[in-house]
Amino acid sequence: MIPLNLNAHLIDRTTGNLYYFGVHAGDDSCNFVASPTELGVVDDRDRSMPVPGYGSVFVTYRQEQSSLASGASESRWLDFRPVGESDDYASDLGGFTVHKSFRQSDDLLYMEIILSNPSSSALRIDELAVSVPVNNNYTDFRYRPSYMYEKRVYEHIYPGGTSGYQIMQRLNGDAPLAYAIPLKETSFEHAAHLPGTTSLVREGIPNHSWPGSSVIYLHAKGYLERNGYQEIMGRGSATSRLLLPGEEASYLIEIGMTDGMESFRSLLVERGKLAVTAIPAMVSPIDSPFTLLVRSRSTVSLESSDRYSAVLTGSSGDRHTFRLEFREPGEYEITIRNAEGGSAPVLVHITEPVKELVRRRADFIARHQVYRKEGDALNGAILCYSRREFIGNRPYPQGILAQEDDIWGSGSYEGGITEAMFLAIKNAADPEPGEIAVLEAYVRDYVRRYLQNPETNEVFWWCGNFNSVRSFNYMHVANLYYYMHVIAKTYQATELFDSNEYLLLAYSTLMKMFERARKMDLVVGNMGGEVMFRTLHAMEDIYVPEYYELLLRVNEFQRNLFEHNVPFGSECAYDNTGYEMVMTMADAYDDTAWMERLAKIMLAVRGEQPVWWWHGSDIRWWDAERDFSECCHHYTSPLNSGGLLRALERGLLPIGHETLSTIHGGTLGAFSKIHADGTGSMSYCWEQESSNFGFHAFSGDIGLGLFGALTDFGAYVYQPAGESLQGYLCDARDDAESGMLDVRPVSGAGNRIAWHLADKEGGSSRGRVALTAGFIERLLWNRRTGTIEIVAHNDTSYAYRNEIAFTLPVPLYMELTVNGQRTLLRKIADHEAKASFAIGSRERVAIVLKVR
Repeated sequence: MIPLNLNAHLIDRTTGNLYYFGVHAGDDSCNFVASPTELGVVDDRDRSMPVPGYGSVFVTYRQEQSSLASGASESRWLDFRPVGESDDYASDLGGFTVHKSFRQSDDLLYMEIILSNPSSSALRIDELAVSVPVNNNYTDFRYRPSYMYEKRVYEHIYPGGTSGYQIMQRLNGDAPLAYAIPLKETSFEHAAHLPGTTSLVREGIPNHSWPGSSVIYLHAKGYLERNGYQEIMGRGSATSRLLLPGEEASYLIEIGMTDGMESFRSLLVERGKLAVTAIPAMVSPIDSPFTLLVRSRSTVSLESSDRYSAVLTGSSGDRHTFRLEFREPGEYEITIRNAEGGSAPVLVHITEPVKELVRRRADFIARHQVYRKEGDALNGAILCYSRREFIGNRPYPQGILAQEDDIWGSGSYEGGITEAMFLAIKNAADPEPGEIAVLEAYVRDYVRRYLQNPETNEVFWWCGNFNSVRSFNYMHVANLYYYMHVIAKTYQATELFDSNEYLLLAYSTLMKMFERARKMDLVVGNMGGEVMFRTLHAMEDIYVPEYYELLLRVNEFQRNLFEHNVPFGSECAYDNTGYEMVMTMADAYDDTAWMERLAKIMLAVRGEQPVWWWHGSDIRWWDAERDFSECCHHYTSPLNSGGLLRALERGLLPIGHETLSTIHGGTLGAFSKIHADGTGSMSYCWEQESSNFGFHAFSGDIGLGLFGALTDFGAYVYQPAGESLQGYLCDARDDAESGMLDVRPVSGAGNRIAWHLADKEGGSSRGRVALTAGFIERLLWNRRTGTIEIVAHNDTSYAYRNEIAFTLPVPLYMELTVNGQRTLLRKIADHEAKASFAIGSRERVAIVLKVR
C-alpha cells in the first residue's frame, strides 16, 4: 500500500523496475510512469513481448578485439535479481556484471547502473539503454476525457547529452511534472521508440491511443552503427565505452518532480546543466534576427563554424545572450558548452523568408495540384501531391494522387479543402489574380458540384461513406467561403460570386453544420472554428435576421461545449485537434477561467527542447500511414499557437521568452515543411527507425497548418522588466533618450505587430496593430507623446480599400491621418479602434495616430 504522499514511488522487487512514481494524494493521484497494468504487449521480431518496465536495462557488449559486425557481441534486456533487503539488483552475464540500485534522498530518487568487468579481457560496451515507459496509454478514455487529462501524461525527451532530459507532464498541464536527468558524466545520447510500440497494429490499442514507449541510450554508437543510422544530435554525440579488466563504469540518473517548466529550467542550471531557447524559435526565417538565450551558472561558449557567426551580446547572472547570423537557409548543429564541462546540442532550421515560401507554395498548388479530368468524380479537386514514390497503405507514385481513396487515406482532407483554405487566407492578405481564379474554379467545379450539395449545402464526408454529419468538414468549407468573401470585398477580384454571396455561403454552410452534425462533434473543438465569429462580425450590418439565427446556434454550441467539462475531447480516443477553437470560444464569451485552463493544456502537449522538430510542436503520431512514429509540426501546432497567443495577449498566460519562443516555434514549424520546389510535407519524422523518416512524402493536410500559421501571423516585441527588448520576427529597437520604439517586421510578418513591454514597477504596456491586407514595413511609437507612425506597403497589382485595427494601452482619444489627410477613426471600445483607407497598387502610405 502506498502512503498518501505528494511524491511516492514503488519498485518491483522481482524485476528491479520502477512501476509507480508520482503523486499519491487521493483524487489528485497520478502515476507518471507506466505500471505493469499500463505496459503494452508488442510484436518484436516475430515474438510477443511486454514493454520493459521503467528502469529496465539493455546492453550490447563484446570483447574489444572483435568487431561489432562479427556477430560476437551479446545484446539483451537484462534480468535482475534482488540483492539483500534494499533496492539493489544484479545481473550476471558470465564475464560481465551489471548492478542497478535505487536510492531516495528527500523527494528525489536516484537510479545508478554499474557495469563491472571481472574478466581478464577488455570489453567494449557498444550500447547501453534504459527503458522509460510513461503512463501514456489513452485507450479507455474516449468518454472520460476529464479523467484522462488528469491521470495520463505526455513525455518530452531531449537526448541532449549531459543536459538531456525526459519530462513527464499531465495532459491538463497541472503541477507537478516529473523528470529524469543524467548526473555526473552520464549522458542521454539518443532516444528511440521501443520496436513494436509504434507499429500500425498493436493488440488492444486503437488509432490515436498510444504514442509508443521510449528508450534512452546512455551509449548509442553501436546501435546507430549496427542499423546504419546517423547521430540525430550531431556528429560525435554517440559513444561506446571501453571497460578494461577489473574496471567499473557508473551511470547515475535523477528522477524527481518540480512544480513547472520554469522550476525545471532552474533545476537544470542548479545541476550544472544548460537550458536553451531561441528568438524567434528553433525554426526561423533567414531574414529574422536570431538570438539564443542560454541559462548556465558558469560561463558559456558556442562552437564556432564558418556557416554562421555568433556574438555574445550580454550576460547577467545565469542568463547569457548570443546573436547569430546564418550564411544560408538549412539545418544547423550548434554545440553550447559551459565552464563546468556541461554541453547542450542545439539543432536549428533556418528557412527562406516567409513571404517567399508562402508565395512559392501557393503557386505550386495552383499550377500542379489541381486535377483536371472531365467526367471524373475528382475533376476540379485540389489533390494531395507526393514528392516521391512512397509505400504506405498501398504503393503511391510521385506526383498528384488521383485515386478516390487518396483524398482521405493520404492524410489529406476531402478534395484538397485545406489546401484551398490556405490559398484563400494567403490571397486575402497577399492577392495574386491567377490564384484567385484557381480558387473560384475550385469552388465552381468541385466544391459546389461534388463536395457540397448546392441545393441543401450539406458537406459530404468521403471517408464516412458519403454521409454529411461530420462538423469538421463544414468548418473547412465555411473558412474557404469566408476568406473568398474577404478577397471579393477587399479587391473586387471575384467573378463567380460577389462578397455578400460568399458571405451567405459561409453562413449557410455553418447553419447546415448545426442542423446535420453529429452531436459528439458539437461538444468538442473544431479546427478553424474562429470562422463562426468572423462570419458573425461580417454579417452584423448586412444580414441582420441571419446574424441572429447564427448567433443563437453559436450560443448553443458554447453552452454545450463548456457544460460538461470536456471541451478538449475529440471524435477519437485522444486528439489535440480543436484546442484553438475552444480557446476562441472562451475568449469570445470572456470566460477567462477556461482560457487559463486551456493555455496550460495547450502548453503541456508541445515541446521546449532546443531541437527544431520538437520545439513548439504538438505531440502527434497518426495520419502518416506507415506506422505511429512521431509526426512533428503537424497542423495542430500552428493552429494551437494562435490560441496560446490569444491568451497571452489578454494577460492570461505568464509571459516569458520561453513561452513566446514555444508559441512561435509552433507557427514557424509549418513553414519548414515548404520545400525549394514549392512542394509541401504534412509533417516531419525524426525517427530513423521509421520508413516515414524525414519530411513526409505527402502534402496531405499541410494546408491546414499553413492556414493556422497565417491566421494572426505577425511580429511581436517583448521587454521583460529591467531588461532589453527583443523582437520576434522583427528588428525592434528602443531609444531610451527619445522614448521611441522602432519596429521593422521581416518579410511576410508585417500584417500584424503586437507588443508587451514590462516596467520595473511591475506594470506593463500591451498593444497591437493589424492590417486586413498588405504589410507594415515600419512602426514608430513615441511612448512619451503617444504618437504612432506606420508605413504600410501594397506590393500587389491591386488597388484597394484597406483596414487598420488598433488595440492600445491608452484610451483612444486620438486623431488619425493617412498621407497627411484626416481619416475617420471608428472607436470600438476604450482601447480599440479601426479605420479604413485607400491604397494604390505598389503604393506606400504613411499612417499617423496622434493623441488629441
